[in-house]
Amino acid sequence: MKSVYGLLDEAARSWWYHKKLRAGGEVEEARKRERESILSKARALRETMQSGGYFYMGDHGFCLQINDGHTLTGYERSDDLEIFLACKQLGITCIDARNLGERKFETIAFPLVAVGDQKPEPREDGSYGCLSYAPLEFVCALYRDIGAKIYNFPEQVS
Repeated sequence: MKSVYGLLDEAARSWWYHKKLRAGGEVEEARKRERESILSKARALRETMQSGGYFYMGDHGFCLQINDGHTLTGYERSDDLEIFLACKQLGITCIDARNLGERKFETIAFPLVAVGDQKPEPREDGSYGCLSYAPLEFVCALYRDIGAKIYNFPEQVS
Protein backbone atom coordinates (compact mmCIF):
# COMPACT_ATOMS: atom_id res chain seq x y z
CA MET A 1 0.00 0.00 0.00
CA LYS A 2 1.37 3.39 -0.96
CA SER A 3 1.64 6.18 1.56
CA VAL A 4 -0.66 9.18 1.26
CA TYR A 5 2.32 11.22 0.05
CA GLY A 6 3.10 8.50 -2.53
CA LEU A 7 -0.48 8.60 -3.82
CA LEU A 8 -0.52 12.39 -4.11
CA ASP A 9 2.95 12.46 -5.68
CA GLU A 10 1.97 9.88 -8.30
CA ALA A 11 -1.15 11.88 -9.17
CA ALA A 12 0.83 15.12 -9.46
CA ARG A 13 3.46 13.49 -11.70
CA SER A 14 0.80 12.01 -13.97
CA TRP A 15 -0.88 15.35 -14.73
CA TRP A 16 -0.51 16.17 -18.44
CA TYR A 17 1.06 19.61 -17.96
CA HIS A 18 3.68 18.33 -15.54
CA LYS A 19 4.55 15.57 -18.02
CA LYS A 20 4.85 18.20 -20.77
CA LEU A 21 7.21 20.29 -18.64
CA ARG A 22 9.38 17.24 -17.93
CA ALA A 23 9.45 16.25 -21.61
CA GLY A 24 10.57 19.79 -22.45
CA GLY A 25 13.44 19.59 -19.99
CA GLU A 26 11.82 21.84 -17.37
CA VAL A 27 12.17 19.29 -14.58
CA GLU A 28 12.60 21.86 -11.79
CA GLU A 29 9.46 23.73 -12.83
CA ALA A 30 7.51 20.46 -13.08
CA ARG A 31 8.66 19.40 -9.62
CA LYS A 32 7.80 22.81 -8.16
CA ARG A 33 4.26 22.56 -9.53
CA GLU A 34 3.95 18.96 -8.37
CA ARG A 35 4.94 19.96 -4.83
CA GLU A 36 2.34 22.75 -4.89
CA SER A 37 -0.32 20.23 -5.96
CA ILE A 38 0.71 17.76 -3.25
CA LEU A 39 0.66 20.47 -0.55
CA SER A 40 -2.72 21.77 -1.70
CA LYS A 41 -4.34 18.33 -1.56
CA ALA A 42 -2.62 17.50 1.74
CA ARG A 43 -4.07 20.71 3.24
CA ALA A 44 -7.51 19.79 1.92
CA LEU A 45 -7.27 16.30 3.42
CA ARG A 46 -6.08 17.67 6.77
CA GLU A 47 -8.91 20.21 6.91
CA THR A 48 -11.41 17.49 5.95
CA MET A 49 -10.25 15.37 8.87
CA GLN A 50 -10.42 18.32 11.28
CA SER A 51 -13.90 19.45 10.20
CA GLY A 52 -15.53 16.02 10.08
CA GLY A 53 -15.87 16.23 6.31
CA TYR A 54 -16.31 13.30 3.94
CA PHE A 55 -15.64 12.04 0.42
CA TYR A 56 -18.42 11.23 -2.07
CA MET A 57 -18.06 9.48 -5.42
CA GLY A 58 -20.98 9.09 -7.80
CA ASP A 59 -21.53 8.27 -11.45
CA HIS A 60 -20.24 11.59 -12.72
CA GLY A 61 -17.37 12.44 -10.44
CA PHE A 62 -16.35 13.06 -6.87
CA CYS A 63 -16.63 15.66 -4.14
CA LEU A 64 -14.42 16.04 -1.09
CA GLN A 65 -16.57 18.03 1.35
CA ILE A 66 -13.77 19.76 3.23
CA ASN A 67 -15.69 22.21 5.35
CA ASP A 68 -18.99 24.07 5.23
CA GLY A 69 -19.05 25.54 1.72
CA HIS A 70 -15.50 24.38 0.87
CA THR A 71 -15.13 21.46 -1.54
CA LEU A 72 -12.70 19.80 -3.92
CA THR A 73 -14.46 18.27 -6.93
CA GLY A 74 -13.55 16.43 -10.09
CA TYR A 75 -14.92 14.26 -12.87
CA GLU A 76 -12.86 11.13 -12.23
CA ARG A 77 -14.68 8.14 -10.79
CA SER A 78 -12.10 5.39 -10.47
CA ASP A 79 -11.29 2.88 -7.72
CA ASP A 80 -7.65 3.92 -7.96
CA LEU A 81 -8.33 7.66 -7.82
CA GLU A 82 -5.59 8.95 -5.52
CA ILE A 83 -7.83 11.24 -3.45
CA PHE A 84 -10.26 8.33 -2.85
CA LEU A 85 -7.44 6.02 -1.76
CA ALA A 86 -5.91 8.73 0.43
CA CYS A 87 -9.25 9.37 2.16
CA LYS A 88 -9.75 5.66 2.80
CA GLN A 89 -6.22 5.38 4.17
CA LEU A 90 -6.62 8.43 6.43
CA GLY A 91 -9.93 7.24 7.88
CA ILE A 92 -12.07 9.90 6.19
CA THR A 93 -15.63 8.66 5.64
CA CYS A 94 -16.17 7.75 1.98
CA ILE A 95 -19.55 7.27 0.30
CA ASP A 96 -19.25 5.33 -2.96
CA ALA A 97 -22.58 5.69 -4.77
CA ARG A 98 -21.43 4.58 -8.23
CA ASN A 99 -23.29 1.27 -7.99
CA LEU A 100 -26.77 2.67 -7.26
CA GLY A 101 -28.20 2.55 -10.78
CA GLU A 102 -31.70 4.03 -10.87
CA ARG A 103 -31.79 4.26 -7.08
CA LYS A 104 -29.46 7.28 -7.33
CA PHE A 105 -32.52 9.43 -7.97
CA GLU A 106 -33.70 8.72 -4.42
CA THR A 107 -30.72 10.67 -3.10
CA ILE A 108 -32.28 13.92 -4.33
CA ALA A 109 -34.53 13.80 -1.27
CA PHE A 110 -31.62 13.19 1.12
CA PRO A 111 -30.59 15.91 3.55
CA LEU A 112 -27.23 17.65 3.24
CA VAL A 113 -24.41 16.70 5.60
CA ALA A 114 -23.61 19.14 8.38
CA VAL A 115 -19.83 19.68 8.17
CA GLY A 116 -17.59 21.99 10.16
CA ASP A 117 -19.49 24.84 11.79
CA GLN A 118 -22.79 23.92 10.09
CA LYS A 119 -25.20 22.51 12.67
CA PRO A 120 -27.86 19.85 11.97
CA GLU A 121 -31.33 21.28 11.35
CA PRO A 122 -33.94 18.72 12.38
CA ARG A 123 -37.64 19.35 11.84
CA GLU A 124 -39.90 19.77 14.85
CA ASP A 125 -40.48 16.00 14.92
CA GLY A 126 -36.71 15.33 14.95
CA SER A 127 -36.49 14.07 11.37
CA TYR A 128 -34.46 15.60 8.52
CA GLY A 129 -35.79 16.62 5.14
CA CYS A 130 -34.48 17.47 1.72
CA LEU A 131 -32.02 20.39 1.79
CA SER A 132 -31.88 20.46 5.58
CA TYR A 133 -28.60 19.65 7.32
CA ALA A 134 -28.23 16.30 9.06
CA PRO A 135 -25.38 14.53 10.87
CA LEU A 136 -23.03 12.44 8.71
CA GLU A 137 -24.19 9.32 10.57
CA PHE A 138 -27.78 9.86 9.44
CA VAL A 139 -26.88 10.48 5.79
CA CYS A 140 -24.50 7.50 5.67
CA ALA A 141 -27.30 5.25 6.93
CA LEU A 142 -29.57 6.50 4.13
CA TYR A 143 -26.94 5.79 1.49
CA ARG A 144 -26.16 2.39 2.97
CA ASP A 145 -29.88 1.51 2.96
CA ILE A 146 -30.11 1.99 -0.81
CA GLY A 147 -26.91 0.04 -1.52
CA ALA A 148 -24.01 2.50 -1.52
CA LYS A 149 -20.65 1.37 -0.20
CA ILE A 150 -19.55 3.25 2.91
CA TYR A 151 -15.92 3.21 4.02
CA ASN A 152 -14.49 4.29 7.39
CA PHE A 153 -17.80 4.38 9.14
CA PRO A 154 -19.37 1.87 11.57
CA GLU A 155 -21.79 -0.69 10.11
CA GLN A 156 -24.49 0.00 12.66
CA VAL A 157 -25.62 3.59 13.06
CA SER A 158 -28.11 4.16 15.86
